[in-house]
Amino acid sequence: MAVGRVLGHTAAMESALHSSFSAAVRLLAGVASYGRTCLVAGLIAGLLLPNMAAALKPHLPALVALLLFLTAFRVGASRAVGGMSRGVGVLGQVLVLQVALPLGFLTFLLLSGIEISPFLLAVGLMGSPPTVTGAPN
Repeated sequence: MAVGRVLGHTAAMESALHSSFSAAVRLLAGVASYGRTCLVAGLIAGLLLPNMAAALKPHLPALVALLLFLTAFRVGASRAVGGMSRGVGVLGQVLVLQVALPLGFLTFLLLSGIEISPFLLAVGLMGSPPTVTGAPN
């Protein structure tokens, strides 16, 4: 007996679900083909529509989790698990680049007696690589 029949789904419901999923995939593929343009459009929309940006602000953690899930789904489980063997080396690189270098720069400024201005703080943050990059997996 089919799972759909046990759950009470009919063939029409399954067909509608499949067509909705296919439409969503086609929409996302279309957006992906203009990814950079959509990124810029989203940033401009956030600036021009502050009320909408404020309404989305509480949902940012869930949206970031969704994007990470979609990225992991795109990469695939075998590549994700296979990449974990390099995890210790990557973790070391992350700790050095994301933690040690920016803190080392700030420590240098403090020990040198240089006042930490917003500009120097920005320089220190720019010296560390971004945590999320647009590099293809």
